[in-house]
Amino acid sequence: MGTTSSVFQKRRFPLYSVLYYRGQLTTDFTFKSVASGLLYALLWLFGDVNDAVIALLALMTLDVVLGLSVAIKYHDVSSDKLRQGAVKFLLYFVLIIAANCVDRVVALIPLMSQVVQIRSFTMIYLAVSEGISVLENLSALGVVVPKVMLKRLRRFKQSMEK
Repeated sequence: MGTTSSVFQKRRFPLYSVLYYRGQLTTDFTFKSVASGLLYALLWLFGDVNDAVIALLALMTLDVVLGLSVAIKYHDVSSDKLRQGAVKFLLYFVLIIAANCVDRVVALIPLMSQVVQIRSFTMIYLAVSEGISVLENLSALGVVVPKVMLKRLRRFKQSMEK
């Protein structure tokens, strides 16, 4: 019998395997096209990946890890709290997308694009909020956190909310 086409051959990796998708990304033109289109759409929606984005993602990751550590320490692990945290982060992403879209529209007005940077303001606000949460979690875990740090971050956050 001759060789069978790749459609009928047994897969070496399950569909959820990273190696499977890596192979698809390097060989399948349709898969590459769809993946690059989705990546472009995400980058357009979220804006440039700069230090602020990386710092915010790092703070969000720290907040999740430290929040879980605090919950484990105090035997207060709850699926409701995890769900609320996931929804909060999802809404953060929606807020960043909205701020980036506003920036794109404002950029059409030559004089306003230099003055109004909604996405940057949003990223700073979210980073300060996450920074406060990280410091509070560290404090709950027994790490000595200078009160002046929390006080200044809270004051800065309040000034941004006005």
